[in-house]
Amino acid sequence: AGVGFAFEAADVAPNKKHWYERAFYFAEKSKSAVLLEAISDSRAKSFSGIPTELLEEEKRLNGEIAMLTQKLSSKPSESEEKYLREMKFTLNQNSKNFIRELETKFPAYYNLKFNVSTPSVDSLQHKLDEHTSIISYFIDEKNTRLYIFQITQKTFKAISRAIPTNFERDISGLRNSLIYNQLDVFKESVARLSALLVPKISNNISNLVFLPTGKVSIIPLESLFSRKLRDERSFDAFPYLLRKFSVRYELAAAMILQKNQKIHETSPSIFLCAPVIFEKSQLVALPGSELEVNEISDLFSGRNLKKVVLTRQQADEAKIKNTKLNDFTYLHFATHGIVDESNPELSRIFLQTSSADEDGMLYSGEIFNLNLNAKLVTLSACQTGLGKIFKGEGVIGLSRALVYAGAEKIL
Repeated sequence: AGVGFAFEAADVAPNKKHWYERAFYFAEKSKSAVLLEAISDSRAKSFSGIPTELLEEEKRLNGEIAMLTQKLSSKPSESEEKYLREMKFTLNQNSKNFIRELETKFPAYYNLKFNVSTPSVDSLQHKLDEHTSIISYFIDEKNTRLYIFQITQKTFKAISRAIPTNFERDISGLRNSLIYNQLDVFKESVARLSALLVPKISNNISNLVFLPTGKVSIIPLESLFSRKLRDERSFDAFPYLLRKFSVRYELAAAMILQKNQKIHETSPSIFLCAPVIFEKSQLVALPGSELEVNEISDLFSGRNLKKVVLTRQQADEAKIKNTKLNDFTYLHFATHGIVDESNPELSRIFLQTSSADEDGMLYSGEIFNLNLNAKLVTLSACQTGLGKIFKGEGVIGLSRALVYAGAEKIL
């Protein structure tokens, strides 16, 4: 409502820029509230002097809640389900009480966790170079409006467009046509989406930073067209944005300001993982993934840089959890992955297991509890960029779990 009101105020106000900036503020406040609480929570734990044993207790509670969620998803008997739900309710209450106690005893933790401000347009402009543009989207579903905010080092534009009735059909058309190689469907869907989603971009811009929202979050925006089509008739002839621009994504504008705050003092190092065989999960083998991680490993060997490579049976869930992953600047997982769009906490990547305590699947709830200090985490697996869409939270899948755990960038 705040975004729409600000746009309406801009229509009649002499100082339109002020109201457009307010619209951007409301859009980002809505988009990033829950995400930033998670990120600031992670930082608060690192810098506010909370004893390790208390953090381990919170980690244990979160882990048990995640495990109960997984068990509830496996369709238990009626009596077992009742027991599990009662257990989960109790653990959730214990977790809330525990966090409340931390906040009382450690006020620095509370301040770091909750004193998070939404960035202004001006603060973002100071972060940008002259060749980079931020393009942020916000969808007002009630009034079927799309708002686009375009920020460069020296300019700020706000655009309001009606969402056409074929919008969701075109979203599905783009995704399905890529999967099933349907040229005509792709061409028509992407042409309409490009007209809606791609604003006019200055000639001096070569880098785009997208802040998607809602349904816009589940399409590859780099596959949109940079201009109207002429007589292109094949996939390799289309004028994709990626032909003209480097493209990256952020979960929220505030994340842009948080970049480069980590200090990586040690030499680059990499942790590589490829299970290759998935007999327990009955998934197809990925022999190419072994070649993939070995070739990357050779790049580090050639420069005498630290590397750890776990393949086949060595790519064990328990072993990975017990590895000091925060010692590595790069993490690379080449494996199968599934994003559960109905239950994001059940999104996972597949590993090996030789332990009765582990199932060989690293769930997003478990990723939240990892301790990372990585410049880049790569998930070389299917679907890992997807997730369930929550109002005010964006897409929640494996990506948000990795950001919370400490990943600076994700591929």
